[in-house]
Amino acid sequence: MIVDPRRRRAPIRGISAVLPAYNQAANLTPVVEAVLDALIDVVPAYEVIIVDDGSTDATRRIANELASLHPEVRVLHRARSRGVGAAWREGLAAATKQYTLWLDPDRRYAPEDLARLVTWDDQYDLMTGFRAKRLDSMASRTVGVVFHLIVRFGFGLRFRDVNCGFKLARTSLAKSLPLTCSGSALHTELLARAVQAGALTREVGVRSFPQQRTDAPGRRFWLAL
Repeated sequence: MIVDPRRRRAPIRGISAVLPAYNQAANLTPVVEAVLDALIDVVPAYEVIIVDDGSTDATRRIANELASLHPEVRVLHRARSRGVGAAWREGLAAATKQYTLWLDPDRRYAPEDLARLVTWDDQYDLMTGFRAKRLDSMASRTVGVVFHLIVRFGFGLRFRDVNCGFKLARTSLAKSLPLTCSGSALHTELLARAVQAGALTREVGVRSFPQQRTDAPGRRFWLAL
């Protein structure tokens, strides 16, 4: 990718990490603590925004406890689940820092890999991870390959891993995009609209781990992409 030579690099100053959480009671505490540790290491200003998407387990209580323990953590509660995309859009609307991090809180990604994204400084508008080595089941990988072929030929997107739940976007750009998807298709919409807007993008390899199950089969299917 050719970077606009007129754009001067400067370190990223702040990150809002948005974690859309539906029934993630088993994962939320270790993920939030790992995200906080990663943010401390890479930027001077940061916040974590947990969007409880109408969870029916202990996610709501645990999110509130984390917010009481860490002043950098805020919680947004939704009365009912309206999808991971809608939860992320709500978190984005509340973001106040220079860049916004999307991170699925199911422990499929290592938050410390954030350092791999911020090393490019602010020269890119959107940095999206790609899973360098997928550890999903063969069925999940097959579904993912079919989906990515549809996206590539249907939308003309040349990204290696459209649905990777580890993205860092310039907040002003993301807020300016007319994002409407409520489900996991928001990954595709975000990239498509960012490209249409002329954003400078880069893909960065990140580690991935087996998906942690929740009690929502439909969500497991889409996250498998």
